[in-house]
Amino acid sequence: MRTENLRMPSLEQTLGYDSYSALSHAFTRIMSCCEQALTFSHSVGVVGIEPCAPEIIYEMLHDKLRTYRQPNGVNCTHELHTEAGKAAIIEAVLACEKEGAKVIALACTGMATTDVAALVAPHTTLPIINPVLAAGISVRKLLNS
Repeated sequence: MRTENLRMPSLEQTLGYDSYSALSHAFTRIMSCCEQALTFSHSVGVVGIEPCAPEIIYEMLHDKLRTYRQPNGVNCTHELHTEAGKAAIIEAVLACEKEGAKVIALACTGMATTDVAALVAPHTTLPIINPVLAAGISVRKLLNS
C-alpha cells in the first residue's frame, strides 16, 4: 500500500501553533508507540480510526511504515465496541500482516481501552503496541534517566 498519497495536513498546519501546542501530549503517545514498535521490527503496520495516519506516524517511521489501515466502518471510538467494529479491527490487523508488517502500532488510544491486543491475539502472533502503555514506558525511562 502506498502511504504517500494518504498524508493529512499536520495539526500545526490545520489548527495553528497554539492549538498544536495544546494537543502535543497526544502526539507523545503516538511517538512512544512508534518507538516501541521499532524495537520489535523495522516493518510496522499501523491501525487507527482516521482515514489517514497522523502526520507524526510518517515523521517517526518514514520508510519503516509498511501500511496503515482504518478498520472498515470504524470512524469513532464508540464503533470499536461493536461486534462489527471488533471484526473490522481483526481484519485490519490481518491485512497489515498480509502486507508484510511484523509489528502493529495502534494510532488510537481508544483501541487501548478496548484492549485490541487481547482481541487480536487469537488471530495473529504479531506484537501489538498499545499507545497508552508505550507512553507510560517512555515516561518511566525519562524519570529513571
